Amino acid sequence: MRKNNGFTLAEVLITLGIIGVVAALTIPTLISNTNSRRFASQFKKSLSTIKQAILLGEANYDVALSNLNATCGTNGATDRIEDMTICGLFNATLAGATFIPQSTIAREREVYREISTCGIGNTTIGYTLADGSSFYITQGSNSCTKETPCCAFIDVNGKNNPNKEVSGVEVTSYNNLIMPAAYAQDLSEDAQIYVPEDSQHMTDVYPIYLYDQEVVPATAAAAYVLTGVTKKDHSESHRGI
Repeated sequence: MRKNNGFTLAEVLITLGIIGVVAALTIPTLISNTNSRRFASQFKKSLSTIKQAILLGEANYDVALSNLNATCGTNGATDRIEDMTICGLFNATLAGATFIPQSTIAREREVYREISTCGIGNTTIGYTLADGSSFYITQGSNSCTKETPCCAFIDVNGKNNPNKEVSGVEVTSYNNLIMPAAYAQDLSEDAQIYVPEDSQHMTDVYPIYLYDQEVVPATAAAAYVLTGVTKKDHSESHRGI
């Protein structure tokens, strides 16, 4: 009698079932980690683009964030560099960017309703950058200095989901215990945080401060994504972006 060494149908189905369960458990994590790395990379790129625009304004036109002294016009897209507005500065220096007027942003407020730091207000204007990310800032932003920085945020993938502000978890000093925390800006002043590479924390919206020649993260979570430093007070340690 010939012996059959093949697998039975039941064995094949069980094996396929196990493979399906493993895939269901691991593929979302892999996708989340991939998105996290992409968001972090895009944040750094967009931050650099904005800073280069600021440096260009000062080098080519002698116009700096700190000496802006006017509010964007009704149609900020037509502002010129000599108008000394934030719109005029970026119109002249953000190559390939598209101006987003208040009327459009007013319809987008629901998209960004959960943004708690430098979020969208009644006078917010923005730019879609050449790389597809979006940059939002208050229309009347001027005299942006270290003492009075101008608040803005970057959405690294435009209006695509999740449209959620990056957040972190706190690392306590007790046996290096990691404890859940709210948004990083709400932590105690000496708290240290990091941002896990998951869909809950490493998201697509990054608050920033603009002042003088600097563009820096506005929260400890955003600062961690940029530098990998688990430090709350990042105002000095993250200069020179």
